[in-house]
Order: sequence, then structure tokens, then C-alpha cells
Amino acid sequence: MRHAPQRPGMVLFVAIVVIIVGGLTLVGNLCGGGSMAITAMAPEAPQGKGQPPDGAAIQRFIAKEVPSYIPVSLSIMVVDLFVGIGMLAAGIGLMRMSSLSRMAAIGLTLFKLLLACLGNVYNFVLVMPAQSKFFEANPLPQGAPFDIAAFTQGATLICLGIVIVIQLAVAAIILIGLNTAGVRAAFAAAGKPPMDDDEDDRPRSRYEGYDDDRPPETGITDRY
Repeated sequence: MRHAPQRPGMVLFVAIVVIIVGGLTLVGNLCGGGSMAITAMAPEAPQGKGQPPDGAAIQRFIAKEVPSYIPVSLSIMVVDLFVGIGMLAAGIGLMRMSSLSRMAAIGLTLFKLLLACLGNVYNFVLVMPAQSKFFEANPLPQGAPFDIAAFTQGATLICLGIVIVIQLAVAAIILIGLNTAGVRAAFAAAGKPPMDDDEDDRPRSRYEGYDDDRPPETGITDRY
């Protein structure tokens, strides 16, 4: 009887986390990339005097101030999209105790974390100053209850900080969970050929193990 490798609870938990992260990454990048593409192709709406700019105006303004904004953002989204697909596959493989999927999940998590750090630095250094410049060029009418530029910049920093904390926490769960001693031992055992106990489980004959060429002992000795 062949013994299937046992799957620790930690592996199941991490596999679910990896699948959720992969699914959210896939959906988020599809939606974000589609929205950015539609905004880039949409014609600029005429703006009357005293009227607020349309919803896509800030995207067009940032694209003019930072020419690399749309190419870099779309490139990051495309790469992250494939990372999401890979994490979905790795999560399913973890369910099956695949050692290759374990290594893929670790590698993709590290790569996704690096990609997120690069994107956050790019937004902080180039995109956020252009965003602030847009609100300075398009102030709210007199008597507005708050400074939209300061509010937007503060809200962006808070959201960015929350996203970074979540990214680090998720990466820590995956990396630590897949590198505990018990999990490593379970994957090492799963990588070995399954044991076949059919030979040991079948009933043995009382004559098994004896040499068939030797005449059976009768207990009678010849006397001369």
C-alpha cells in the first residue's frame, strides 16, 4: 500500500495565502491596466472657465510631467500580472506538496516584494510631486473647507504606508511559513519515492525464506 505524503497545516495555510495573493494580483492588475489604458486613450474633455477638471485630468497631467509614467506603470502591471498567475499555480502546487512549487512560491514572493518596492520608490520620487503640482495648478474655489493638495498628499502617504505594511506582512507569512523546520521536512519526505508495503502486508508462508533445493527435514535420522 502506497503512503501519500502528509500535508502540514502550515502548508495548507500558506497555500491559501499564496492563492489569495495571486488572485488579487491578477484581478488588480487587469483592472488597473485596463483603467489606465482607457484613460490614456480617452480624449480630453473641454474645460470651461471656473469648472473643475475632468476625472482623467490628473492622469494626463502626470503623464506630461513624468513622460515615463504610463510606460513604467503598464510595464510593472504586466510583469506583476504574470507574477500573479505564477503564484496561483504555486499555491495549487503547494496543496499537492510539490517541492518545485515551494521554491516557486518563495522566489515569486521575493520578486513581488522587490517589484513593489521599486514601484513605491518610483511613485514617491516622481509621481507624488507631479500630483501635488497638479493640485497647486488646479486649486479649489475660494472658501473650500480644506486644502485639497495637502489632503491628497497626506492621504496618499498614509495609503502607501498601509500598503507597504501589508506587503511586508504577507511576504513574511509566506517566507517564514515555507521555511520552518517541519515544513521543510515534510517537503523533503514528499520528494522521496512513495513506500510500497504490498510485500510486507501480504500473508507469509511458513516455508518462505527456506531454500527450496534443500530436502525437507523429517526428523528421522538414518541409523547404521
